Amino acid sequence: MLNLKTLKSIVIRKLSPEEIRERLERNLPGAEAQWRMAPAGRSSTQSIDSRKAAVLIPLLLDVESPSVILIQRTEYLGVHSGQFAFPGGKFDEGEDLPSKVALREAEEEIGLRAEHCSILGHLSSLYIPVSQMHVFPVVGSIGNIVNLTRNEREVHAIHTIPLAHFFVPENIGIFEPPSIQRSVPGFRLESGILWGATAMMLSELLDVLEPKLWRQLSERYLNND
Repeated sequence: MLNLKTLKSIVIRKLSPEEIRERLERNLPGAEAQWRMAPAGRSSTQSIDSRKAAVLIPLLLDVESPSVILIQRTEYLGVHSGQFAFPGGKFDEGEDLPSKVALREAEEEIGLRAEHCSILGHLSSLYIPVSQMHVFPVVGSIGNIVNLTRNEREVHAIHTIPLAHFFVPENIGIFEPPSIQRSVPGFRLESGILWGATAMMLSELLDVLEPKLWRQLSERYLNND
């Protein structure tokens, strides 16, 4: 069994903005990687009434343990209440570039200014049936961030999670988040379970960063049957 120190060395060794950018320009693993984290029975049919949205996957690379920033939504009367997510939201009228939408939303939700984020590329888009959103994930590299300020109306908390955390077998599996009371594939975090569309997008990112290891782990510890 790989220990956490070994896992960290694997991830750190291959993480540079240039290499990630180059990998994102290749043929992406797409649905094959995304659907490893898809809840059983999830529909793949896109509604003709779907709306476009974009999220930013902010990576902290210039640190000892390369990390990703997640938010936890506030509790509200909506389908994504209290869930872990990447900062993001809907396209406004006249917007057509996912990167601009993702950066605008990141500034609104966590106070991340566009000049502090270098866009590395995009992951495969993903349709979310429950909200009828067609989401475009944008990957960005962040320098030394001193202050991130959450939008208190939309964001309950900001979490910085080492990427190595998602390669630890104990954190990968089939869980039952209290909010939905059914079993779904996901990642165990200190304050809850990361599942759904965000886990599907993260699965593709992990496949891009460390394909052999992530495929081995997901095949062993995820079972949607």
